[in-house]
Amino acid sequence: MQEGDPRAVLAFYREALAFRRTSVPIQSGDIHFLDAPDAILAFTRQHGGETTLCLYNLSREPVDWPLPATFTTAIADPVSAPGITMNRKKVRLPALSWAFLR
Repeated sequence: MQEGDPRAVLAFYREALAFRRTSVPIQSGDIHFLDAPDAILAFTRQHGGETTLCLYNLSREPVDWPLPATFTTAIADPVSAPGITMNRKKVRLPALSWAFLR
């Protein structure tokens, strides 16, 4: 059973949905789509002075995305798919995954 297991997929999605409900840029911020390869959906959501970078890897292969200097922090583990890695220059998205950064 997944109920009560903090590592379960159910817990992951509950935390991700809770984040969405409390993030003003994600809910209602202005959206700006970024140039990206076909396998990547990339956009920013901005509200007030807060900007969130949203990256989705729609392919079945890992993808590296060059990381703009202004986005250096993954918001939280619950709102990025497991297996995301990043350094100062890039974020690596596993197959069929996503990351929210600020």
